[in-house]
Amino acid sequence: MKQDKVQDFEKKVQELEKDLKALAGTIDRVEDEKLVMQNQLKKALADYSNLERDIEKRVELRSLQTKISIARALLNSLDDINFALVNSEKLDLNDEAKKWIEGIKATLFDIEKAVAQFNITKMDVKKGDKYDSNMHEALATVPEGEAGMIYDIVQPGFVLGDIIVRPARVVISQPKNN
Repeated sequence: MKQDKVQDFEKKVQELEKDLKALAGTIDRVEDEKLVMQNQLKKALADYSNLERDIEKRVELRSLQTKISIARALLNSLDDINFALVNSEKLDLNDEAKKWIEGIKATLFDIEKAVAQFNITKMDVKKGDKYDSNMHEALATVPEGEAGMIYDIVQPGFVLGDIIVRPARVVISQPKNN
């Protein structure tokens, strides 16, 4: 009887060892699955973070494009008003017309303020500066002075940080052909 009990005990120990090995295998498999899921989660979080950055960049780019588009439209209005004001100085205007011109100047000032709110600034271009095709648009040449220098500024250029909203439109000098 003792012998039977010992055999039963040994049999139960073997069954428990077998169950323990099965449980250890299950634990290993679950640990492996856990690692796979952790890696997938890390990858998903990294992808999400990259997506957020990409969306943020796209929003910034779209905002910049919108600012530039609005600025270009405003700059065209600025040019028209400036042209009208410059030419109005050549006219013999009565007092009422001069008041009207002052109103136009106030409107011009408001448009310039609106452009400035977009951080758009006028390029610092002067006669005698070296022509740079990245910043200037040559409209004509004159056979005077040193070659490749700005002879006259037809229309000012504007920038938004490092981005050229509109190049300065200029006349450049070239040597005379003898």
